[in-house]
Amino acid sequence: LAAALALLLRDRRGPRPCGQLLLSPMLDDRNDTPSAHQMAGAGLWDRTANETAWTALLGERRGGPGVPPYAAPA
Repeated sequence: LAAALALLLRDRRGPRPCGQLLLSPMLDDRNDTPSAHQMAGAGLWDRTANETAWTALLGERRGGPGVPPYAAPA
């Protein structure tokens, strides 16, 4: 949410945030990065948990071309 807000403010020439603190951010709904594959089955927040969360947020649009850029800022 913080990353999306920063992008929205940039695009609308709004006030500039003085910083961001992204803790375990969900930035890429495609879930196909090397680290996503490396962390599969690692526990806490792994590839499966990430897929579940992106599906809950985006439904069938997850990983596709119709994802709004502010929903998946990567």
